[in-house]
Amino acid sequence: MRELIVPKPAVWIAVAMVLLVAGLDRLNAAEPENRAAGHTWRWELRILTSGSPWRLLQWEAVRQELGLSPQQRADLDEARRQLEKALEEKPRRSPSSDSLPNLSRRRARRRARAAAMEGFRRRVDEILSADQQRRLGQLRLQLQLPAALSETHVAVDLAVTPAQREQLEAIAARLRQGLRRLRSRPSGTAAEQGASRSEEQIEQEVQRLRHEAIEQALGVLTPEQKQRLDALQGEPFRLEDDASEPHSSTNRP
Repeated sequence: MRELIVPKPAVWIAVAMVLLVAGLDRLNAAEPENRAAGHTWRWELRILTSGSPWRLLQWEAVRQELGLSPQQRADLDEARRQLEKALEEKPRRSPSSDSLPNLSRRRARRRARAAAMEGFRRRVDEILSADQQRRLGQLRLQLQLPAALSETHVAVDLAVTPAQREQLEAIAARLRQGLRRLRSRPSGTAAEQGASRSEEQIEQEVQRLRHEAIEQALGVLTPEQKQRLDALQGEPFRLEDDASEPHSSTNRP
């Protein structure tokens, strides 16, 4: 059994800084989910590029780590269904909306999406206990890069300077290009030929990109910042392949 091992906390957050520019729109436009054995790299890549508790709370290993009760699981599943419904709904058309420029309509959709996500986060806070909320925040820092780092209290605690941000953005440009290439990989019968070999190569590429980003980003951080990152993330978390398949309403534990 191969383990997906979470590196030292400071390393994960350093990579998070590099990935800060990725957003939810790119995540939702990603390739269709493939839960078959041998496609763990796809889920690993989702963890690296998603900032929403909606994604993180789908993982059974995370649910077990939080010690969710049956009622909490049911409540979270219902909240997730409501969120998915809200994200799939198209804005109502009206004469006034038809006259808006395309850019304005896109902005309106983004605002509606952000409002739905914020409502889901508030519902998660209602469902989880204070201890569970604290641990979920730690897991987001360790696992769910990059958006977790963008939360205000984390940036304040780390005291990231403008000069550091500029350096990290330069690293991000290179890493983002590599991740985009992996995420846009063609699917289908042709792509599945020799799948065992190609999946292994892709997983190696994910690891290579990650390790390069780790080395570069750690060079930007100060020793004091690294120590603070360790404290913010709590106990390290290990995610194993046989416990990592995302939870769904049709696959209840």
